Amino acid sequence: MQEAEARAKALKFRIYPNSSLNIKPGELLNAMQNSTLEMAVYPLVYAVGKVREFSLAGLRGFVPNLEAAQALKGSEIYTTLQSIAEANGIRILTWWWAPGGFLAKNREISDPKSVQGLKMRAAEPLFELMLKDAGASVTNMPSTEIYAAMQSGSLDAILTTYQTFVSLSDLYFDAGQRDVERRMVTTLRSAGVSIRRMTNEDHLTWLQLAQRTAWLEYTKINPRAQELLLTTIRTHLEKLGSKDDVVDSIYGDQPK
Repeated sequence: MQEAEARAKALKFRIYPNSSLNIKPGELLNAMQNSTLEMAVYPLVYAVGKVREFSLAGLRGFVPNLEAAQALKGSEIYTTLQSIAEANGIRILTWWWAPGGFLAKNREISDPKSVQGLKMRAAEPLFELMLKDAGASVTNMPSTEIYAAMQSGSLDAILTTYQTFVSLSDLYFDAGQRDVERRMVTTLRSAGVSIRRMTNEDHLTWLQLAQRTAWLEYTKINPRAQELLLTTIRTHLEKLGSKDDVVDSIYGDQPK
C-alpha cells in the first residue's frame, strides 16, 4: 500500500480487516460490481457461480508452482482472463499464485484413496467434483466458517491455500511468494501440526483423477473454457518443457 501511494499521490487506501465490512467471500464479486467494495485480494474461484470460466484458477495440478504461474503472466491466457473479468465489471491488477494443501484432523492425506469417507470442503465446484469421485463427502461453506467447522467436527479436512491456515498479515506479503511455503510450514509445525509432502506418485495419482473429472468437466462449460484449458497446457509445455520437466520442477532433488 505504501508503495502504491508513493507512486500515485492521489491514491489512498482504507483497509477493512477481519471481515469488518460483513461481506462474505461469495458476495465479493457483487460488492465490486456495485462499488460497495473497490478492491479485494480475491481468488477468482470465488466468482465461479457467476463466471464459470474462472474455475480455471482452481483446477487441481493445473498451475503446479510459481514458475508455471509466471509463465502465464502476459500470455494469451492472461489476456483472455482479463477480458472475461472486465466483461463482468472487475479488473485483475496482479497475478498471484497461492500455494496450499490438505489439512486434516485425524488422518494423513496422501493419494485420492486417503480421503474416502472424510467430510471435506474445497471452495470450488470442480474441485469438489474430484473429491466426491475420490469418495469424500463434500460440504460447501465460505472460508470464514472453516475454523468453527473443523472445531465442531462438521469438517474432517479441507483443501485450501496456506494463507487460510494462518492469519493473513504483512509478514506474508513481505516474505514474497517463494518464501510463503517455508513460513507456513514453520508456523504449522510450531503449533504441533504434522506435515507430509506428497510423493511424485501421490501427485500424479491426484493429477490423473483431476484430468478425468474436473479438467474434463471444465472443457464442457463452453468453447472458450475448452480453449483456455488447452492454451494453458500449450503455454506450460512451451515455456517449461515436457510433462516430466514440469513434474521435476515441483519436486527438484527431493525423493520421488
